[in-house]
Amino acid sequence: MYLLLKEALEKAEKDLNVKKMMTEGYFLCSVFASVQNSVNEWILHFYSSRTNKIVDCSVGESVLLGEETPAEKKFSKLEADKIKISAEQALEKAKKKFKGSAANTLMTLHKKKGMVWTINMIAPNMTATTYNIDAETGKLLSKDTTSLITTYSRGS
Repeated sequence: MYLLLKEALEKAEKDLNVKKMMTEGYFLCSVFASVQNSVNEWILHFYSSRTNKIVDCSVGESVLLGEETPAEKKFSKLEADKIKISAEQALEKAKKKFKGSAANTLMTLHKKKGMVWTINMIAPNMTATTYNIDAETGKLLSKDTTSLITTYSRGS
C-alpha cells in the first residue's frame, strides 16, 4: 500500500476526533513518514498555541490520535496550499543526489522560513544524509551528512 499525503490529510479531516480537536484550536504543524518500499502510514502533528500542546495523529488503515503532550517549542501552521512539491517528488530529488543505498528513509514536512521537506537517508554504515528541499519550488536548500555512531558516542 502506498498512502499519499493528500489522502492521509483528507482521511484525518473526516475523522470526528480530529474535527473536534481542530475546533478547539489545534492546527496541523508537521507531518512525518518512514519510507521502506512505500509509505503505509503518515504521522500528522497537531499543535495548539493556546495550550502549547501537541497531539500525534497516525493515519494508515485507520486514524488514531495519541495523547496530548507538552510541546518543546512553538510551531507554525503548515500552509497546505503552498505545497507545490509532493512527498514523492522531494523523495525522488533526494534519491538522485544520494550516493549508495539507504537502509531507511525518513521524511518530514514542516515550516521553517517557508514550507520544507526534510529527507533523512540512513545508510547501512550508520551515516545520515539530510536533504532540505523547498516544498514550494523544489530547490535543494541544504545537504548535510553525519555519522550516527559518532553523534551517539558523543552524547553518552
